[in-house]
Amino acid sequence: MAGNPAATPSSTSSLHNLTFSPDFPSRIPLTSDQLNHCNKALALLKDKLLNPNTISQEFFHLQSNRTTLSETTRRCNVALNSVNIGKNRYKDVIPFDKNRVILKSSSDYRSEALGYINASFISTSSTGTVSEFIATQGPLPHTYEDFWEMITQYHCPAIVMLT
Repeated sequence: MAGNPAATPSSTSSLHNLTFSPDFPSRIPLTSDQLNHCNKALALLKDKLLNPNTISQEFFHLQSNRTTLSETTRRCNVALNSVNIGKNRYKDVIPFDKNRVILKSSSDYRSEALGYINASFISTSSTGTVSEFIATQGPLPHTYEDFWEMITQYHCPAIVMLT
């Protein structure tokens, strides 16, 4: 018979230790460099929206620079590991080993998973003076815990969803 399992004294007492607040968490202040970068990025986006051909050309350029299957196989070993393949929403949208986000702990207890989440660090400057961002897929039903673990571990101040 399906149903909720009976609550045990140990599971209910651990819930009493949690404090939930109806208030929003305090905002993490941006540095002046981060704020300046965000303003520049917003201005650039607004400029591109005035000329949709620019965005189409950039997308075409990205598509023409796609990696080959053999190159992807060579550069994405962890993502293509049999224990991690089911964590990828799409078979052709996976992180390179070189810049992937590594979880210190995750819901996947298997050591061969290597802290895998389908997410990559994205640098916005070759000098490294500008903030890094994390690009990731929308979490799957069985990866949402890893998604929130990543948000917590890497202190992500904002989540932006692009579709």
